[in-house]
Amino acid sequence: MLELRKELNLKKVMKFEALVKEKEPVIFNTNVFKTAKLAMTESEIKAEEDKVKSLADYLKETAIPNLIKNLQKNEGSPTDS
Repeated sequence: MLELRKELNLKKVMKFEALVKEKEPVIFNTNVFKTAKLAMTESEIKAEEDKVKSLADYLKETAIPNLIKNLQKNEGSPTDS
């Protein structure tokens, strides 16, 4: 049973790594919220602001609550017994 679980986890990790490699990196320019003048047009700044706000919303509404739920279930957490 333990070996089967290890094998499944390894397959998941390998699949995840393959997906990460084929995607282009997403870059979030958090400097758009600073008061410094940026070498960008207003529409480019607005697009960057929207992208960063979207990321913040995703983290707040989805990623962090899911992380908390997973930690509460102790899924993937090693335990001694």
